[in-house]
Amino acid sequence: MQAHNSWQVKEIGDKKEHNYLTWSQAHWQETLQDVFANEQIELMVQQVFDKDETPIFGEIFSRLKLDNEIASAQAFLPMVDRFDLHVEFDKAVVNTLIRSMETIR
Repeated sequence: MQAHNSWQVKEIGDKKEHNYLTWSQAHWQETLQDVFANEQIELMVQQVFDKDETPIFGEIFSRLKLDNEIASAQAFLPMVDRFDLHVEFDKAVVNTLIRSMETIR
């Protein structure tokens, strides 16, 4: 039985159950604020190629560390939208990107 204020989020093509998929609204909001404040974000780069298969740029995807797992955007973006945490999310992503670029130098 689920509480009335919970959300069920399903990841497409993923048969494994994730605890965060059945969190209450309050738990989602608290966790997202904590994740953004502590910048617990993983960045993944996917190369984009032209028609001649020459790499032209890298597209960066963000993942969040939720419940000791790496969650894809389809799991958390609806909650970012629901709680209007776009600014906090963007700041955390940009700060994570800047930190990772500084370690490359």
